[in-house]
Amino acid sequence: MRYFINMKREFKDEFGKVYTFDPAQCRENEDEIELMNQLDTMDIGKPYIFPKNAVAEITKQEYDRLTSAIHKGVEGADAREEILSKYSRD
Repeated sequence: MRYFINMKREFKDEFGKVYTFDPAQCRENEDEIELMNQLDTMDIGKPYIFPKNAVAEITKQEYDRLTSAIHKGVEGADAREEILSKYSRD
C-alpha cells in the first residue's frame, strides 16, 4: 500500500486530502494515478484519477497522523500544512 496527499490548490475540494494506492484495486500509468479516499464514507471504493504531478507520495506515518487527527474530530490542519510544506514543489 502506498499513500498520497493532493498537492494541487486548483483542485479545491481535494486539496490536502490523503489517498491510498492499493495495486490490487488501483491503476497507474506514466501520467496518471488512480487513488482511493478511505476517509470519506461517501467515497469509499470510489476511485479518483489524478495527474501524477498533482499528488505527492507520503509515508505511512504521515498518513496515519493525518487520519488519526481526522478520526478524533480534529481537522488536522497543522499536520496537513506541515506535510504539504514538506512536499511542496513551489
